[in-house]
Amino acid sequence: MELIKACDVAVEDLHNLVDINQLVDIEKLLESGYVMKQGNRFEGCFVLEEKDPHTIWLRQLFVMREAVTSLPVLLESILALAKTSRAEHVVILSHQGTLDTVLEALQFYPQTDTLTVDNSVENDGKWWMYKVS
Repeated sequence: MELIKACDVAVEDLHNLVDINQLVDIEKLLESGYVMKQGNRFEGCFVLEEKDPHTIWLRQLFVMREAVTSLPVLLESILALAKTSRAEHVVILSHQGTLDTVLEALQFYPQTDTLTVDNSVENDGKWWMYKVS
């Protein structure tokens, strides 16, 4: 698996990846996102957005159905990116039970205090936080 900054990927390739998921904001992806490549295929993407100087928000995580088994490795790679950027926390808003299970296994912790995650997003889902060590 290879992570490539989205701005370094041909726009046509990005559209081929994200056009099947209308929830992915291609502008944000180009600004601060990454694309997951396995072999010759782009199989996922995500955006890392700074919430504050110590916290990174993992947004717009999208993985093709065929690559879902790569999700734990992808999340570990994202945590490694966060560590290199000296972030103290990574937060994510999950909308799927499968992702909740993976996040719990990777030692993310559910957040019920909306002040902790500055819940400015009015959306159903569950907030999770990981303390980068």
